[in-house]
Amino acid sequence: GARLSRRGRGAMAGVAAPGAFTTPGVAFTVRQEEELTSHIMGSGSQWVFVEFGAAWAAACQAMRRDFDELAREYPSALFLRVDIDEVPDAAKQH
Repeated sequence: GARLSRRGRGAMAGVAAPGAFTTPGVAFTVRQEEELTSHIMGSGSQWVFVEFGAAWAAACQAMRRDFDELAREYPSALFLRVDIDEVPDAAKQH
């Protein structure tokens, strides 16, 4: 399911700057745990929604559509998607 995080500024070395590959109104797929941390820490006062799921799970696929709709409805928020099979440590850390 989706989790909400609101944290302060910061960045991880060697990871793209927060917002560098995100588009308002579109959920961004995170490919590594450090990237997720960088986006969350660099969000400032921006609301951040993170969806942790798995591509093979039917419930996660249903949630994906709702998550995408929320991203379109709230373009000022940052919507991040994490596949727990691709980035297993991200779910443990966050």
